[in-house]
Amino acid sequence: MTNYSNDNEFLPNHKYIHKFSGSDFAKPNERNLACVGFIDSMNAHRRFDFSSTVSYIVFLVYFPIGIILALLKLLVILPLSGILVTITPACFHTFLTRYVICLLYGVWIEMKGKPDVVNARIWAANHLSEVDALAIRACGNPYILGYSFYLQLWWLKLSPLRLLNMVYVPQKSRSEGNSAQRDEIRNQVRDILENKSNPILVFPEGGLTNGKAGLLQYHKFMFSLNVGVQPIVLKHRRPLPININSEANGTTFFHNVFWFCFVPFQMYTVEFLPVMHVDIENNEDDVTFSRRVACATAANCNKMKSQSTTGDNKRQVIATPFLYRDKRNWLKTKHGLEARGIKNINIIVDKEKQVTYVNNLKSNHRGKKVLPESIKNDDKLRSELLLEMNKNWALERKDFDHLIMLGTSNDDGPPESATSGEGENKQQEEESQKNANAGTEGREMVEKSMFVFDVKPLDVETDLEALASTLKEIKFDGLVTWGVEHQLIPVAFGLYKLRISVVVENDKVSQTDIEDVINGDGRGDEIISSVDLHVESKVKLPW
Repeated sequence: MTNYSNDNEFLPNHKYIHKFSGSDFAKPNERNLACVGFIDSMNAHRRFDFSSTVSYIVFLVYFPIGIILALLKLLVILPLSGILVTITPACFHTFLTRYVICLLYGVWIEMKGKPDVVNARIWAANHLSEVDALAIRACGNPYILGYSFYLQLWWLKLSPLRLLNMVYVPQKSRSEGNSAQRDEIRNQVRDILENKSNPILVFPEGGLTNGKAGLLQYHKFMFSLNVGVQPIVLKHRRPLPININSEANGTTFFHNVFWFCFVPFQMYTVEFLPVMHVDIENNEDDVTFSRRVACATAANCNKMKSQSTTGDNKRQVIATPFLYRDKRNWLKTKHGLEARGIKNINIIVDKEKQVTYVNNLKSNHRGKKVLPESIKNDDKLRSELLLEMNKNWALERKDFDHLIMLGTSNDDGPPESATSGEGENKQQEEESQKNANAGTEGREMVEKSMFVFDVKPLDVETDLEALASTLKEIKFDGLVTWGVEHQLIPVAFGLYKLRISVVVENDKVSQTDIEDVINGDGRGDEIISSVDLHVESKVKLPW
């Protein structure tokens, strides 16, 4: 078995998860701040990243050309490529993708290594942009798991979606945990592996990163099937400083596609690594196997960076302990602070003193060299940040356990979150509590909480009544009841938001758990713009 890293580089008791600056700090708050600082470095928060005045001028000169090019690709090339797929025999689709459609969009594919369709039943790739599947499709013919949400976008129906061999998964199935819906999807995956010769392409991180700092922890399911896994390393280069994926609040799938078309040309490197198998002799479990594959991918990301003549080649890509859920929680934390006017947060780690500084000084912005004597800590901003983190990660919950990230803090931890909005939305509150009390007379009182959420969709076409009905069908241990009534509240320009309530057991379900359910386990952002807590109240109900 290949050794991808020295054991000293791994976190204690967590093989194949790398250390990073601040990951071994003794004080929980210092460690947690270092963790979110690293998560922040994995994301592209701005659509445009101008490193110099020259790059800004070049962008301004190119801008009108880019707009025309984007419209040409979306209005002409998109339907044209859909027609080409329809009239071309399936045996030529890989050639068509690589040498016709990709070139029409200004994408050049460089393939390294060789796809092993005999020994590899799973292709596992790192995830950089919305169009990664197209780049890999140009190198082979895998099945790709995708959400049925894509079928609801009329403009995508004109595109060459047939090229991607999509196996559509209902969005609802991601919201129901290990329910019958998800089991059905798993059975569908096993059926493909047993009866089809094509491999299945997955992006096990579950979300996008910038490819410069680290990989999100791989989800384990596809590594539990006892089949060969071929890691794929993706790398992309663009002539303009534009991030195809931006983590700015309000970014949508269409925005990413538009800016992809705006760029005149770009290059993807798709490298196929040797097939990997679970180490049965040493009783390797699926989690360890998934992390070993992630380590192999990270090591080859660094190899590709060292061979590149551009970019920051000194920074190493690592396999991190962070889940896609942690990325979403950090983005919610940042957006929550931005809503209160707190922007440009800098998190600076001092390894020698084992402390983490928080400020928003322009002189301390990421990417610029910071002298130790110039580092200043903003105590008020630090407290605000820890408070917002506690809201999204529930740091103080006794049962919270997430590797190195979180846990109760005995030093300068955030204050308890105060409940707000008492007396608001009484109709939903009374309905939820009445429904939760039904048939429970004479039982022991158990502490529960009622949350009222405002769910804002991406566009006016989203069926909020259907979404409400779907949510109310979801049941699992710790979720007592959904409110009988819900509301559609106007926002602006014909857009409505869904206000829905739920009662949960405090010891089993948190606010974050329900937000994940509404978001479809982290992938509901294809139809949902935001999920905000409107009211929280503590209630005691018989159990």
